[in-house]
Amino acid sequence: MRDHAPGTGLLHPVALVAMAVLALNDHWGKAAWPGLLTGKLSDVAGLLFFPLALQALWEVLSARGTRRWAPSRTVLVVAAVTTAVGFALVKLSPLAGEVYRSTFGALRWPLDAGVAVVRGAPVPAPAKVMLTQDATDLVALPAILLATLIGWGRAARHARHATNSQGDVGRDPGVAQVRCADAPSPLRGPVTVSPRGQGAGGAA
Repeated sequence: MRDHAPGTGLLHPVALVAMAVLALNDHWGKAAWPGLLTGKLSDVAGLLFFPLALQALWEVLSARGTRRWAPSRTVLVVAAVTTAVGFALVKLSPLAGEVYRSTFGALRWPLDAGVAVVRGAPVPAPAKVMLTQDATDLVALPAILLATLIGWGRAARHARHATNSQGDVGRDPGVAQVRCADAPSPLRGPVTVSPRGQGAGGAA
């Protein structure tokens, strides 16, 4: 996995597995096994990848038109705090819960429409997603710490890579040879040309 391109934090194996678990659990697991386990599983999976998704979005947008780029730990922390606060509001506030249901219902509609087309069923209208507001769901918040650790480690690897790249340029033997070849030799004296066309280091 390349850590040194914008947005690649979202390609970490943990983030990829979390997104797959969330999709499968919401579309199949909760219906097949409704209960505490499947309910909390989606919360944990969403909190694992969402901070990395916010960071990836910032990286892709901020890196456009420039070659100088590096993962920002500040952006990572802001993304983690934003995710935690947003999750708590959705689970505790009726107004925030309604905004969540409407927003994610609209975002999920293309997927629902595509599934309907594949099955040969009528395309459904956008609908709000289901949400169970439960204060006990806040026990999933520590999952954000794992996402933060993943992003923090990626930033450290990027910094080491940048440092090593600069060191390799400084130690490049080809560059050193070119510089030595271009430097004037202290043993080389001025060259004069005699009228007869003979050149020697200052000798007639």
